[in-house]
Amino acid sequence: MEACEVVRLLVNKAIVSAEPKRRGNPGYGRVRALRVLIYARLKRLDNDTRIVEHLKKHIEVCRAIGLCKVPDRTTVGRWWRRHIGLLEETF
Repeated sequence: MEACEVVRLLVNKAIVSAEPKRRGNPGYGRVRALRVLIYARLKRLDNDTRIVEHLKKHIEVCRAIGLCKVPDRTTVGRWWRRHIGLLEETF
């Protein structure tokens, strides 16, 4: 089973709590953020830049995870800082 399929199977809306509505443009959401971070851990991509470059090179993985486009490097870095506690508990 491919890593993106494992992530898609395990991380879904039933597991991740919904975040409250807020003003402004809609973001990626917790489900997509956690899918990218867990995929990166499974593929041993430790760096924000490596994650973004990998997703740009393998656009089919990006689509399989549920993203329409590749997120920016700073966005991925923000996800790491925001969800580091949850990832440490998981892994």
